[in-house]
Amino acid sequence: MNKRKDGKFQSHRYALAFCAGAIAVLTCMPCVDAKNYILHSKKWPSECLIHQETVLSNSTQYGICQEWTHKKPLRDWNMSMWQTLSNNDDPRLENTKITIRPGENALYSTINYTTSVQLPEILKKLTNIDLSIHVSKKIFIANNKLHAFVDIQNVPVVGFIKISSILGVMETNFILARHMISHGDVPWFARWATDLLKKQIVQSVDEYDEVSIRMYCQKQALEEKTLTTQSWTTIKKRQH
Repeated sequence: MNKRKDGKFQSHRYALAFCAGAIAVLTCMPCVDAKNYILHSKKWPSECLIHQETVLSNSTQYGICQEWTHKKPLRDWNMSMWQTLSNNDDPRLENTKITIRPGENALYSTINYTTSVQLPEILKKLTNIDLSIHVSKKIFIANNKLHAFVDIQNVPVVGFIKISSILGVMETNFILARHMISHGDVPWFARWATDLLKKQIVQSVDEYDEVSIRMYCQKQALEEKTLTTQSWTTIKKRQH
């Protein structure tokens, strides 16, 4: 009789332990946000040798953002003046992992604007197709690389996207881009589209990089053409 009681007690104890373990796992699952991170890198040939002066241009940065949003209006556009940083203890470098080499400087600027996005056809059933997003971006030029820290709020479905990027873009024949991307939780009603959402995020990041390179090269080609025209005009005037 006692053995039967002991057996029942052991069974109940194991059952309770199993339930407690299951509850603990289910409780902790939402706390694990590794699924919301994407590491992405890409390398491709550059169309030209991009100079630092081209990257610094306000008009070029505006053109890049407008091309990336497919000509959507950029409301409340603001790009700060570039500032020179020379000290690794500068608070603006906090959490960037950027180290300024001895005897060198870094440049820093910020970009803020509000625009709208349109979702791919398959995602239109999840939310409105034309929503405003706010983009806040910190840009650093250090060690001949472009570092960008982007915070995009009010993103359809996922709420927010944060992107940390290092772009080896200046004075090189090959572009190397490295991105760490995080995003908000995908709601239960959109879980079926999680892989598609991640794919769209990566494609959007790649598109931004490709637009940037194209715009930088177009600006330099235009400037070089202008300089060539001015030089020929000067030569002709001298000949007359």
